[in-house]
Amino acid sequence: MLNYSEYVTVAEKMTDEKGEAVLTTGLGSIHIFAVLEKDGLLKAEALMDTRSEASCEIVLKPFKSESTWKAVDMIAPLDAPVNTNMPTPEQKAIGDKRVAKANAMREEKTRNWVNPECDAFLHKTITDMEDSLGFPFREEMLNVLSEKDRTDCLSEVLEEHLDYSMPYWDSVSEEIFVSYIMNPRVDDEILRPYRKAILAQFSPEQQEAMRKNPVEIWNAVDQMIVSRPERERASVITTPAACLKTGIG
Repeated sequence: MLNYSEYVTVAEKMTDEKGEAVLTTGLGSIHIFAVLEKDGLLKAEALMDTRSEASCEIVLKPFKSESTWKAVDMIAPLDAPVNTNMPTPEQKAIGDKRVAKANAMREEKTRNWVNPECDAFLHKTITDMEDSLGFPFREEMLNVLSEKDRTDCLSEVLEEHLDYSMPYWDSVSEEIFVSYIMNPRVDDEILRPYRKAILAQFSPEQQEAMRKNPVEIWNAVDQMIVSRPERERASVITTPAACLKTGIG
Protein backbone atom coordinates (compact mmCIF):
# COMPACT_ATOMS: atom_id res chain seq x y z
CA MET A 1 0.00 0.00 0.00
CA LEU A 2 1.01 3.63 -0.41
CA ASN A 3 2.20 5.12 2.86
CA TYR A 4 4.29 8.28 3.30
CA SER A 5 4.70 8.55 -0.49
CA GLU A 6 6.23 5.09 -0.87
CA TYR A 7 5.01 1.53 -1.31
CA VAL A 8 5.00 -0.41 1.95
CA THR A 9 4.54 -4.16 2.20
CA VAL A 10 1.39 -5.09 4.11
CA ALA A 11 1.12 -8.77 3.13
CA GLU A 12 3.14 -11.51 1.45
CA LYS A 13 1.68 -14.63 -0.21
CA MET A 14 3.17 -17.72 -1.83
CA THR A 15 1.37 -18.99 -4.93
CA ASP A 16 0.28 -22.60 -5.37
CA GLU A 17 1.45 -24.91 -8.13
CA LYS A 18 -0.89 -23.11 -10.53
CA GLY A 19 0.71 -19.77 -9.76
CA GLU A 20 -2.40 -18.53 -7.94
CA ALA A 21 -2.67 -16.74 -4.60
CA VAL A 22 -5.70 -15.42 -2.73
CA LEU A 23 -5.76 -12.38 -0.48
CA THR A 24 -8.64 -10.68 1.32
CA THR A 25 -8.44 -6.88 1.38
CA GLY A 26 -10.59 -3.82 1.73
CA LEU A 27 -11.98 -1.96 -1.26
CA GLY A 28 -9.33 0.32 -2.73
CA SER A 29 -6.00 0.42 -4.55
CA ILE A 30 -3.22 -2.08 -3.97
CA HIS A 31 0.16 -2.40 -5.64
CA ILE A 32 1.13 -6.01 -6.38
CA PHE A 33 4.75 -7.06 -6.84
CA ALA A 34 5.51 -10.66 -7.85
CA VAL A 35 8.89 -12.35 -8.06
CA LEU A 36 10.04 -15.89 -8.88
CA GLU A 37 11.54 -17.07 -5.60
CA LYS A 38 13.92 -19.56 -7.26
CA ASP A 39 16.34 -17.03 -8.69
CA GLY A 40 14.61 -13.65 -8.46
CA LEU A 41 15.30 -12.87 -12.11
CA LEU A 42 11.66 -12.93 -13.20
CA LYS A 43 9.54 -10.17 -11.72
CA ALA A 44 6.41 -8.16 -12.44
CA GLU A 45 4.16 -5.57 -10.82
CA ALA A 46 0.64 -4.28 -11.28
CA LEU A 47 -1.81 -1.80 -9.78
CA MET A 48 -5.23 -3.17 -8.86
CA ASP A 49 -8.46 -1.45 -7.77
CA THR A 50 -10.38 -3.97 -5.67
CA ARG A 51 -13.52 -1.84 -5.83
CA SER A 52 -14.04 -2.96 -9.43
CA GLU A 53 -11.64 -5.90 -9.85
CA ALA A 54 -11.80 -9.30 -8.18
CA SER A 55 -8.68 -10.78 -9.76
CA CYS A 56 -5.45 -9.71 -11.38
CA GLU A 57 -3.18 -11.64 -13.75
CA ILE A 58 0.54 -10.90 -13.75
CA VAL A 59 3.07 -12.23 -16.26
CA LEU A 60 6.60 -12.63 -14.92
CA LYS A 61 9.34 -11.30 -17.17
CA PRO A 62 13.09 -10.71 -16.94
CA PHE A 63 13.43 -7.70 -14.68
CA LYS A 64 15.04 -4.57 -16.03
CA SER A 65 15.68 -1.72 -13.63
CA GLU A 66 14.41 1.56 -15.03
CA SER A 67 14.24 5.00 -13.55
CA THR A 68 10.93 6.32 -14.81
CA TRP A 69 7.94 8.26 -13.48
CA LYS A 70 4.38 7.08 -13.78
CA ALA A 71 1.29 8.92 -12.53
CA VAL A 72 -1.22 6.71 -10.70
CA ASP A 73 -4.31 7.30 -8.58
CA MET A 74 -4.27 5.46 -5.25
CA ILE A 75 -7.64 5.03 -3.54
CA ALA A 76 -7.59 4.21 0.16
CA PRO A 77 -10.18 1.73 1.47
CA LEU A 78 -13.00 3.12 3.59
CA ASP A 79 -12.56 3.01 7.35
CA ALA A 80 -14.25 0.13 9.10
CA PRO A 81 -15.03 -0.17 12.82
CA VAL A 82 -12.47 -2.26 14.67
CA ASN A 83 -14.56 -3.15 17.70
CA THR A 84 -18.18 -3.74 16.79
CA ASN A 85 -19.15 -5.17 20.19
CA MET A 86 -20.11 -2.02 22.08
CA PRO A 87 -21.04 -2.10 25.79
CA THR A 88 -24.68 -1.93 26.77
CA PRO A 89 -25.95 1.22 28.54
CA GLU A 90 -25.89 -0.70 31.82
CA GLN A 91 -22.29 -1.81 31.28
CA LYS A 92 -21.28 1.72 30.30
CA ALA A 93 -22.86 3.11 33.48
CA ILE A 94 -20.96 0.60 35.62
CA GLY A 95 -17.71 1.48 33.85
CA ASP A 96 -18.26 5.23 34.26
CA LYS A 97 -18.96 4.74 37.97
CA ARG A 98 -15.78 2.70 38.43
CA VAL A 99 -13.65 5.30 36.60
CA ALA A 100 -15.16 8.15 38.64
CA LYS A 101 -14.40 6.31 41.88
CA ALA A 102 -10.81 5.63 40.80
CA ASN A 103 -10.31 9.29 39.81
CA ALA A 104 -11.68 10.46 43.16
CA MET A 105 -9.27 8.19 45.03
CA ARG A 106 -6.33 9.39 42.95
CA GLU A 107 -7.19 13.06 43.43
CA GLU A 108 -7.70 12.62 47.17
CA LYS A 109 -4.32 10.93 47.46
CA THR A 110 -2.47 13.74 45.67
CA ARG A 111 -4.55 16.78 46.68
CA ASN A 112 -2.69 17.60 49.90
CA TRP A 113 0.62 15.93 49.08
CA VAL A 114 3.70 18.10 49.54
CA ASN A 115 7.19 17.11 48.50
CA PRO A 116 9.03 16.40 51.78
CA GLU A 117 12.17 17.83 50.18
CA CYS A 118 10.45 21.21 49.98
CA ASP A 119 9.48 20.97 53.64
CA ALA A 120 13.04 20.08 54.59
CA PHE A 121 14.37 23.08 52.66
CA LEU A 122 11.73 25.46 53.98
CA HIS A 123 12.07 24.55 57.64
CA LYS A 124 15.83 24.19 57.84
CA THR A 125 17.49 26.49 60.34
CA ILE A 126 18.33 29.67 58.46
CA THR A 127 21.88 30.96 58.21
CA ASP A 128 23.15 34.09 59.95
CA MET A 129 23.19 35.90 56.60
CA GLU A 130 19.55 35.02 55.94
CA ASP A 131 18.63 36.18 59.43
CA SER A 132 20.48 39.48 59.12
CA LEU A 133 18.95 40.34 55.74
CA GLY A 134 15.42 39.62 56.93
CA PHE A 135 14.16 38.39 53.55
CA PRO A 136 12.13 35.17 53.06
CA PHE A 137 14.65 33.67 50.64
CA ARG A 138 13.45 30.08 51.03
CA GLU A 139 9.78 30.88 50.52
CA GLU A 140 10.57 33.03 47.48
CA MET A 141 12.72 30.33 45.89
CA LEU A 142 9.92 27.78 46.20
CA ASN A 143 7.39 30.30 44.87
CA VAL A 144 9.44 31.01 41.75
CA LEU A 145 9.53 27.30 40.88
CA SER A 146 6.79 25.66 38.85
CA GLU A 147 4.51 23.09 40.45
CA LYS A 148 6.36 20.36 38.55
CA ASP A 149 9.72 21.57 39.87
CA ARG A 150 8.42 21.69 43.43
CA THR A 151 7.27 18.10 43.04
CA ASP A 152 10.64 16.86 41.77
CA CYS A 153 13.21 19.09 43.49
CA LEU A 154 15.73 18.00 46.12
CA SER A 155 16.54 20.02 49.24
CA GLU A 156 20.32 19.78 48.71
CA VAL A 157 19.96 21.22 45.20
CA LEU A 158 17.95 24.19 46.45
CA GLU A 159 20.46 24.76 49.27
CA GLU A 160 23.35 25.20 46.87
CA HIS A 161 21.44 27.63 44.69
CA LEU A 162 20.48 29.65 47.75
CA ASP A 163 24.00 29.71 49.21
CA TYR A 164 25.67 30.79 45.98
CA SER A 165 23.09 33.43 45.08
CA MET A 166 23.02 35.21 48.45
CA PRO A 167 26.14 37.34 47.82
CA TYR A 168 24.32 39.10 44.96
CA TRP A 169 21.30 40.13 47.02
CA ASP A 170 22.26 43.82 47.21
CA SER A 171 23.50 44.13 43.62
CA VAL A 172 20.14 44.00 41.78
CA SER A 173 16.46 44.57 42.39
CA GLU A 174 14.43 42.02 44.34
CA GLU A 175 12.51 40.94 41.23
CA ILE A 176 15.66 40.27 39.19
CA PHE A 177 17.35 38.53 42.11
CA VAL A 178 14.48 36.13 42.78
CA SER A 179 13.53 35.39 39.17
CA TYR A 180 16.95 35.24 37.51
CA ILE A 181 19.75 34.90 40.07
CA MET A 182 18.33 32.80 42.89
CA ASN A 183 16.04 30.79 40.60
CA PRO A 184 17.73 27.39 40.05
CA ARG A 185 16.10 26.80 36.68
CA VAL A 186 17.88 27.86 33.48
CA ASP A 187 15.78 26.28 30.75
CA ASP A 188 14.32 22.76 30.46
CA GLU A 189 17.16 20.86 32.11
CA ILE A 190 16.84 18.65 35.19
CA LEU A 191 17.35 20.75 38.32
CA ARG A 192 20.85 20.01 39.57
CA PRO A 193 23.51 21.85 41.59
CA TYR A 194 25.83 23.62 39.17
CA ARG A 195 26.95 26.96 40.65
CA LYS A 196 29.85 25.58 42.69
CA ALA A 197 31.06 23.45 39.77
CA ILE A 198 30.94 26.35 37.32
CA LEU A 199 32.72 28.80 39.64
CA ALA A 200 35.47 26.22 40.20
CA GLN A 201 36.30 26.38 36.48
CA PHE A 202 37.26 30.06 36.60
CA SER A 203 39.84 31.96 38.62
CA PRO A 204 38.80 34.95 40.76
CA GLU A 205 40.36 37.21 38.12
CA GLN A 206 38.31 35.61 35.36
CA GLN A 207 35.14 35.90 37.42
CA GLU A 208 35.77 39.58 38.07
CA ALA A 209 36.42 40.19 34.37
CA MET A 210 33.10 38.55 33.54
CA ARG A 211 31.26 40.72 36.07
CA LYS A 212 32.73 43.87 34.58
CA ASN A 213 32.18 42.78 30.99
CA PRO A 214 29.50 40.05 30.56
CA VAL A 215 30.63 39.56 26.95
CA GLU A 216 33.52 37.60 28.44
CA ILE A 217 31.01 34.96 29.58
CA TRP A 218 30.01 34.28 26.00
CA ASN A 219 33.64 34.34 24.90
CA ALA A 220 34.40 31.63 27.46
CA VAL A 221 31.41 29.56 26.34
CA ASP A 222 32.49 29.93 22.72
CA GLN A 223 36.01 28.74 23.54
CA MET A 224 35.18 25.92 25.96
CA ILE A 225 31.99 24.37 24.54
CA VAL A 226 31.21 22.97 21.11
CA SER A 227 27.81 22.04 19.70
CA ARG A 228 27.20 18.98 17.54
CA PRO A 229 23.49 19.09 16.69
CA GLU A 230 23.87 16.38 14.04
CA ARG A 231 24.92 13.91 16.76
CA GLU A 232 22.65 15.07 19.56
CA ARG A 233 18.99 14.69 20.45
CA ALA A 234 17.21 18.01 20.77
CA SER A 235 14.93 16.58 23.47
CA VAL A 236 17.86 15.82 25.80
CA ILE A 237 19.11 18.91 27.64
CA THR A 238 22.61 18.79 29.12
CA THR A 239 22.83 20.16 32.66
CA PRO A 240 24.99 23.31 33.01
CA ALA A 241 27.82 21.74 35.03
CA ALA A 242 27.97 18.66 32.79
CA CYS A 243 28.01 20.86 29.70
CA LEU A 244 31.02 22.78 30.98
CA LYS A 245 32.80 19.63 32.16
CA THR A 246 32.43 17.71 28.89
CA GLY A 247 32.78 20.72 26.62
CA ILE A 248 29.79 19.59 24.56
CA GLY A 249 26.29 20.96 24.68
